[in-house]
Amino acid sequence: MGYDRSWFAGCVTSGDVARAVLTTREGDDTAILRSDGRMWSDVQLGSDEPLRCLHLTWSQRGAKDGFKTKQTIDLGETPRVEVANDPESADAVLIHGTEAVTRTDESGVAEVHPAGEGEVEDLLRRAAARNLPMLVANPDLVTVSGEELVAMPGSLARKYVEDFGAPRERVHLLGKPSPIIYTLACEKFGIPKGERMVAVGDSLEHDIKGARQFGIDSVFISAGIHGRQVSRPACPRSIWSSRSSSLRN
Repeated sequence: MGYDRSWFAGCVTSGDVARAVLTTREGDDTAILRSDGRMWSDVQLGSDEPLRCLHLTWSQRGAKDGFKTKQTIDLGETPRVEVANDPESADAVLIHGTEAVTRTDESGVAEVHPAGEGEVEDLLRRAAARNLPMLVANPDLVTVSGEELVAMPGSLARKYVEDFGAPRERVHLLGKPSPIIYTLACEKFGIPKGERMVAVGDSLEHDIKGARQFGIDSVFISAGIHGRQVSRPACPRSIWSSRSSSLRN
């Protein structure tokens, strides 16, 4: 897009937060551990003990929309996490996607199995009956897929509470609008809270609200999930071309 790489210290995504949370070890002095005592107690942050997770992830649609991740990437970098084949044997629910569940076979090999809406809802209902804590690696409710809005992991978190009765305080969002993502960015790049940081996104509920609550600036992408709701004035292409040129300079 023409931006100078030297303008940025870096970025933090919800995936970075999930990895940081699940790889934190006992004795680590991190802002994540200091900022969320409830998550500490729910999933024993900092412990070396295994955390058995019912793992919901992506399958075909994830590959189509460009955010499918392989099993080795999802869990391979978090050795503390073990796959639970059902809610009854799980310590927590870990959500990366909405359309598949990870299961291990008799030899212990983890594989991703596509799961329909009914199967996913049944798993969530059984997990809620046990009051299992939930870690949501991508809290977005929807995303743009072609001309359509399609469900994202945050929609399952909402259903977990509103439809199946799980305690709201047991659901931990590992991305916007939770302050945990901004806290990690401040720590990672040595930035004082509220200084030289901007949140970028197309969700008023997540990107813009989260930034406002944390006290930082935001950039709203109006062509995203709210594209049909936001009135955008016509802008001659020549203006965008001159603006892009000035940014490069």
